Amino acid sequence: MEKGRLVCCECLAVADERAKSWRAYRADVPGEDPAPILAFYCGPCAELMFGSSSAYRDVRRLVRTLRTTAETAEDEPADEGTRVGRYFRRRFSR
Repeated sequence: MEKGRLVCCECLAVADERAKSWRAYRADVPGEDPAPILAFYCGPCAELMFGSSSAYRDVRRLVRTLRTTAETAEDEPADEGTRVGRYFRRRFSR
């Protein structure tokens, strides 16, 4: 599998380059886990697990999740997860 590809954590489907209808949810416990963790779901699995959602709401939720992940990432990289957090913190800083 190529590095950087999205894989559904339920059915192991691999996203295409657009990842249409995919959703990301924060899967760690802030303050307890050392690095933020994102769980990705393909459209059918996300709808089965969390119910249907409009595309606009999905985008807003994904951006909010990414911002929260970036804000809580540690400054010094302990592993790959914190580097991702620093990237998103720089990308979405106001």
